[in-house]
Amino acid sequence: MSDAWLELLRLGVMGAVGLGGAWLGAHATQRKERWGHRREVYQPILFSLMDLYLHSRHWLRLEEESDPTDAISQAWLKETTERATAAMTELQRASAIAVVLGEANARYAAVQKARRIVEAGAKRHSRL
Repeated sequence: MSDAWLELLRLGVMGAVGLGGAWLGAHATQRKERWGHRREVYQPILFSLMDLYLHSRHWLRLEEESDPTDAISQAWLKETTERATAAMTELQRASAIAVVLGEANARYAAVQKARRIVEAGAKRHSRL
């Protein structure tokens, strides 16, 4: 083989390796962007669920321990109720955004199920 053919073969292999590397890099970047998008969508949902859980537990504890005649206890209970309500509203907003952005409806249903469980527990404990 002549030097020109070897040089051409070398350039062809280098070009193929370069194109393969560019394709792999683009594929990895696309996956990273997809995961970043999912994190942006689901992180607020998870934070809202955690806030709702914490405020609901705090509300239940205050409900059990508070004195109906004590103004400070009632103020704490009211504030905790407002925070739980805000967390529920944020959960609904974040869930709706996930659905609008085309994320899976099954995940939305799971969030709604968790919300209904928390609501049912709060209602059950508030009747006691």
